[in-house]
Amino acid sequence: MTQLDSNFIPPLRTVFDDIRGHLPTSSVTTRTVVANIILATARSGQQTYDDLKAAGQQALKSAPTMWR
Repeated sequence: MTQLDSNFIPPLRTVFDDIRGHLPTSSVTTRTVVANIILATARSGQQTYDDLKAAGQQALKSAPTMWR
């Protein structure tokens, strides 16, 4: 697992903000699932914006629908 440095936090935040813009603020569980998937993807070494966004979008598709 790759260690993330503090310089990588802003790009992670950008990807997460892009993905969570499609969710209501009350979707805490779904947001948490998506954030964890994005972080896991980054730690696995896939750290491009496109890789992270694709992982977040996939997580959003598979997240529980009752919160969307």
